[in-house]
Amino acid sequence: MKEIQQECAKIFENRIVVGHAIQNDFKVLFFNLHKNQIRDTSRYKPYRKLANGRNPSLKMLAKNVLGLEIQKGEHSSVIIFVFFSNLNF
Repeated sequence: MKEIQQECAKIFENRIVVGHAIQNDFKVLFFNLHKNQIRDTSRYKPYRKLANGRNPSLKMLAKNVLGLEIQKGEHSSVIIFVFFSNLNF
């Protein structure tokens, strides 16, 4: 685990990480980043307004923000990449 954490630290050094509810991914790795390095769509206030102040689901954001239907059956990392590359926040 220590080796994985060190590798993550190297990868994320001086970078901004974009994701959805990524604190869950980091929690599994026992890994933390400074909040200035994270852009999390589940915590972005304008997107939270779409979910009445709660954490919006990735599926809901894709549909309401971009008009994309995602997560119908199996997950596609390509579709999720397209989603994130089209967001403005």
